[in-house]
Amino acid sequence: MKIRICLVLNLEFLNNTIYDYIAGKIEPMLASDNVEDILFAFKILNNLKIDKINKTKLDAIKILIKDIDEKKFHENDKALIKKVKNKII
Repeated sequence: MKIRICLVLNLEFLNNTIYDYIAGKIEPMLASDNVEDILFAFKILNNLKIDKINKTKLDAIKILIKDIDEKKFHENDKALIKKVKNKII
């Protein structure tokens, strides 16, 4: 699934339905205890146009992101997490 998401993100013609689909797939990653899954979700969010995600899914993502503790991550990853949090919240 992660490979498919990366391939789709490289396409320029993504519509709102695809953005919502991707957002729905990363919600469980953000809720996970797996640091690699959380980091992958942040990498995806960093590449998404946030304004194309529907409000309900975006609100759920905001809640999940607020609960993520940056202390679990390496210094390089913390910068990405802070960047995405600032972009979305």
